[in-house]
Amino acid sequence: MSSPQKAEGISLGMSVLLILVGQSLGPSVAGMFQQMYSQTIPNIPGVFPSALSYLEIFSSAGILSIVSIVLVVLLRNKVKAQPSYNLES
Repeated sequence: MSSPQKAEGISLGMSVLLILVGQSLGPSVAGMFQQMYSQTIPNIPGVFPSALSYLEIFSSAGILSIVSIVLVVLLRNKVKAQPSYNLES
């Protein structure tokens, strides 16, 4: 779905904002899961993320992706029902 030529700057700015927010929140959420679900390995010093932490990371990413797709479909149907706005001025 493309934006009108007069609104390209706004569209690009919002896209960059969402990308930057995602890039800052994603690693912190992944680190939180890795810290919450950690384990030790016998005869090896240190604490390591468990398999459950990676399962939680990928599950939460999948759930967020599905929710995002559902919201896009719902908003697209709502936007099509509204009259178009004139951006000529």
